[in-house]
Amino acid sequence: AMRFATIRPESLEAIAGNKWLRTALPVGACKAATLATGNAAYLFLGLGFIQMLKAFTPAIVLAVMWVLGAAQPSRSAIWCVFIIVAGTVVEVKGELNATIVGLLMMM
Repeated sequence: AMRFATIRPESLEAIAGNKWLRTALPVGACKAATLATGNAAYLFLGLGFIQMLKAFTPAIVLAVMWVLGAAQPSRSAIWCVFIIVAGTVVEVKGELNATIVGLLMMM
């Protein structure tokens, strides 16, 4: 038999039996839902507005990290994220056609 990769024993143990229901299945289901709703959002929102929402991802990550106490963002990280978000907002200034359904799908 052909072997393309070697799987570590601890990885096999983590998903052995019904354990995969608690480990692999939720990750796969969330990934599938994210892909489906992300693509469906293009039916309800303009391309520029979707790009602007995607540009807010680093800002959301920094905020969640700070709220959960995972890490304190540095000033340089905050400024970099601010510049990314501000640049994207300026780029799509006139493209603010949005529907509630489209916004929910992007969330």
